[in-house]
Amino acid sequence: MFDLDTFNSVLFNDDSGVLYAICSNLIYNIEDKECLRNAKIVTDYYRLHGKLPQLFWWAFRRQIMINDKGELLFSDDGFFTTFFYSFCKTFFNEFYSQVIEFMASQESLFDQIDIDILTTYSSDISDENLKKYNQSLCNLSTIIKKGLDFRNSVNASFPPILISVLKTIFEKVNTLVQDSENIICLRLFNTMVRNGFTRLIKDRDFLDIIFKEKPSLKNYEKKIAFIVNLTPRIFCDKSEDSDYIAKQLTNSLKGADVDNRELYSNLMKLVDVKDDFKTPKDDVITEMIVLMKTNSLPMKKDVPSDVVFKLYQALEFERSNIDDYLVYEKLIGTFQHFVHDYYVSLYKMLARSDNYEDQFYSLRQQVVLANIELREKRLKNENLKTCLRQAALKGKDFSFSTDVVLDPVVPSPRKSQKKKHSLSQSFESFEKKQNDTLDKLKEIHKQRLETFKKKKDQVKSEWKSNWKVCKESIKNEANEIKEKKKRAKDEKREKKERKKLKNKETTEKDTSTVSSNSDEVTFSV
Repeated sequence: MFDLDTFNSVLFNDDSGVLYAICSNLIYNIEDKECLRNAKIVTDYYRLHGKLPQLFWWAFRRQIMINDKGELLFSDDGFFTTFFYSFCKTFFNEFYSQVIEFMASQESLFDQIDIDILTTYSSDISDENLKKYNQSLCNLSTIIKKGLDFRNSVNASFPPILISVLKTIFEKVNTLVQDSENIICLRLFNTMVRNGFTRLIKDRDFLDIIFKEKPSLKNYEKKIAFIVNLTPRIFCDKSEDSDYIAKQLTNSLKGADVDNRELYSNLMKLVDVKDDFKTPKDDVITEMIVLMKTNSLPMKKDVPSDVVFKLYQALEFERSNIDDYLVYEKLIGTFQHFVHDYYVSLYKMLARSDNYEDQFYSLRQQVVLANIELREKRLKNENLKTCLRQAALKGKDFSFSTDVVLDPVVPSPRKSQKKKHSLSQSFESFEKKQNDTLDKLKEIHKQRLETFKKKKDQVKSEWKSNWKVCKESIKNEANEIKEKKKRAKDEKREKKERKKLKNKETTEKDTSTVSSNSDEVTFSV
């Protein structure tokens, strides 16, 4: 049997670390539907035991910070936001659907709103369209004002436990900081409402549910969707400069309850009523037990060893289950270590290959330059030889014999100048050709380097994507193992229940046969 008392003593003790372990492992992302489902299970369990204000205050304390000036800062994301949104989501659906239905009932105003003109506003708009734009903006502002007034009038439909939780939180906030004028509490409440509403309308199913339940709103589907998407931009603290409609509507809504001040004062005036929690007790406990039994093994790293021992005793884990998980955890750790070492060695090899390639290209360039220099020297020698032969052939005393010494023939000044000029021209043209070939080789080398870098970046990006896929596959395998364990446990539980039913039926048959036999005996007597 599940030791409920031991589990509750560990869970409801804020210093044990169990609640933090649950939140960090199972309620870490407000955008994840599975995390929201886990948050709802935990809130229902706390609510069943009358500990919901304790849960919300614990989460709220971890989402606020008091600076040196004594000001209380509240972050938008955290455990409190997740718990608050998961708890209020069902209620918000009903509450805001009433508000939207009321706004859509203003048919005369809705019919005069032209969304196309509102969305395509520009500085060079015509006078006729400007008149329609102003009229549509005025009607839109009137509808939003009426919607806010209606929202404040139906605040009595808030669940009593939510009002009790909010009162508890704001009372404890007053003990942390001096807030005689309720400025901090109003700011906190405003942030909570805005976060809840903004996250709600981001849910794609929100409007679909409303239009499914209220078919009459289908006629204004496009206009309602436009207003719903526009509202968070009006209520946010800082709107973008390009958001012209939101800025105009914010200015026109002055005097309306945009900052939720009136809603806050109305809620705080409501009388506390006993919580009418209608969910069956056994269902809440069963869901919490299943959640803990299927996920508590990975939580041990966030909980002290003595608390882990108590928790495992309460959950009645067998030693084989713990050993299996430790083997699995060790295997995953080994695999991660291997992948890490593989990528480290791979990056080292890449760096080494880059170095070798740079050395290769530098040596290749030196060889090319040396060949060019050698070719230049050869050409100069050949040109010099030809010039000497031509000069010798034109001389008077010339012989091809090696014994004969040629007398030096001094050419005329004009001829020598012409020869010098032709030689300089040939050398210049040769140097120009060599420089051109050298530039071409450098350009080819540069292009090759660029292509190599592109290939290297492509390979790196592929490795990164493969690593992500590998991580996701590991995560999916872990989830599949969890699901398999869960299914095995469910099947085991179903078998036990079937066995119990069979035993019960057999006992009932035995008792019936015994009673019939006794009746026969009495009759014979």
